[in-house]
Parts: sequence; structure tokens; C-alpha cells
Amino acid sequence: MSSKLASPLSLFATAILGGLVSQGISRWMPEARAQEPKVQDEVKAKSFAVVDEAGNLRIRMGVDKGILGKDDTASIAIYGSPDKKALPPLLILTAGREDSGLTMTGGSNFGAMLNSHKDGHSTFRMGKNGDSPFVALLIEEDGSPSVVVSDGRADRAVMGVTRLDAIKTGEKTTTAPSSLNLFDRAGKIIWQAP
Repeated sequence: MSSKLASPLSLFATAILGGLVSQGISRWMPEARAQEPKVQDEVKAKSFAVVDEAGNLRIRMGVDKGILGKDDTASIAIYGSPDKKALPPLLILTAGREDSGLTMTGGSNFGAMLNSHKDGHSTFRMGKNGDSPFVALLIEEDGSPSVVVSDGRADRAVMGVTRLDAIKTGEKTTTAPSSLNLFDRAGKIIWQAP
């Protein structure tokens, strides 16, 4: 009978002894303990891409010629829905040596663009790509403001500061910030106040 009891007791004692030994080893050998993954303070890369479950590019961040083709420009692009044949960027944020901007598009057509240049001029433009009509709010380097309405080929109305060239004399003039100028298709003034 004692041999039957010794067998379960010896197994129990062996299990306890094994547990104690493994606990002791793991306390003195840190690499034996399970370690939690470390969070890095910084991750460095030339670009990052985020894709959806189907592998479609949805977000791209990088510093290169990138989206706008300019050297050393940091950009973030958020792309549209993957069910379209082409995935035009819907939102682009850029920051470069010369300028920075925010562009929002709706499909393949231009939507709105905000751009600020290091020399001080800024533009907010709404319209489509190419020779399509647009409206723009401009601030020149000297702080002169204007609102431009264009048919895509020429400015048709400018409220605010406008730089004009007299065709006959070649004289250059600048209108007042309170002026309104209307132009024909050829760019000639057809109405002006004051």
C-alpha cells in the first residue's frame, strides 16, 4: 500500500520542486521571463502607407517629390473610396521649403485649395482643374487683397487690388483695395469703379 501512495506523492513533490526551480531561474534570468513589447519613442521612414483590407491605398505620408512633384515636400494624402476605378486624393496636406497648402478634391475635378508661400502671398481657390471657371481670394506679398472671378481663360472680375497694364502706353497702375474691375474675354476693362 505504501508503494501506491509513494507514487502520487512523488509526482506531487516533483511538480512542486519543478515549479520552484523554474520560478527561481526566471527571477534571476530576466531573458527567461516573458517580456511585454516595448513602445518605440520614434519611428523613422521615408514614407508610410495605410491600406484597407483589400490592399487599396487609403493614406500616404512621406517626404520626397511625392504627390505634387516638389523636392523635399512633406505630404499627407487621404484617398477616396476604393469602389471607384481611380483613387484620386480627396485631401492633401503639404509643407515644403517654399510653400505649404491644403487641397481638397471631389473625384477627379479640383475642389478647393489653400496655399501660403514663404514670400507672403496666399491663395484660396475654388473651382475645377484646367480651363474651368474659378473664384480665388488672394493676398499679395505686400498684403494687398483681391477677389478674382475667372472664366478659366481670363480674369473676368476683380474686386480689390489689381495690377493693370495700359495697352496703348504700357503704363502700369495698381487699383485701390476698394475697386471693382470687370473685364471682357480679351482681358480689357469694360467697367471700373472707382
